[in-house]
Amino acid sequence: MQSMMSKSFTDFAELELARIIKSEMMMRFGDIEKNFIYAESTILDPRFKSRGFKNEDNFKDAVQNLKIKLQSVIVADPEDAEEMDIPLGPVDQPSFWDAYDSEFRSVSHPVNKTVERWTNI
Repeated sequence: MQSMMSKSFTDFAELELARIIKSEMMMRFGDIEKNFIYAESTILDPRFKSRGFKNEDNFKDAVQNLKIKLQSVIVADPEDAEEMDIPLGPVDQPSFWDAYDSEFRSVSHPVNKTVERWTNI
């Protein structure tokens, strides 16, 4: 009887913990697409662009907000960047995102081994 009561309490505690975690996650991240910092960061990352949004309106709002911000940016002369030793092109270094990029390519452009075998003859 004691083990059944103990099991019942454990089940209740696990369910309550799950409920609290879900509630806290929704409170913090439920409207994450409406948080302009996260939304703009997602758009500016070439890996995500609009794929990071479930709601098209949130994507459009973030794009519009970015356009407004970009209109107020003063564009520097490229010659000034050279004087300040700022790299203008891509940097060839291992990236934190290499594994993500590789997995995304394999999902979005799956390799068909049969077709590949015939095309490489």
